[in-house]
Amino acid sequence: MNNILKITLGAAALMLLPLIAMQLNNGVSWTVSDFAAAWVMLVGIGVSLLTALDKTKSLGLRALSVLVAASIFWLWAELAVGVFTNWGS
Repeated sequence: MNNILKITLGAAALMLLPLIAMQLNNGVSWTVSDFAAAWVMLVGIGVSLLTALDKTKSLGLRALSVLVAASIFWLWAELAVGVFTNWGS
């Protein structure tokens, strides 16, 4: 299976977590735009990390790519639930 397809399906599978949480808890209230934004961010992280790691052999650039991906993932978590701040909550 193509790597980009795996990333796309993986992001869709991760979107099941808030969907299930919405069924079990009234504290989780996502709209369609929340799901779309999260999916786009996750796919963007995955594809850009895959591309960066495929294109470079430099350990420093690989580490930078992982750092950028982790930063985007952190931003998504902040916007979703406010891990360290109250941006999204």
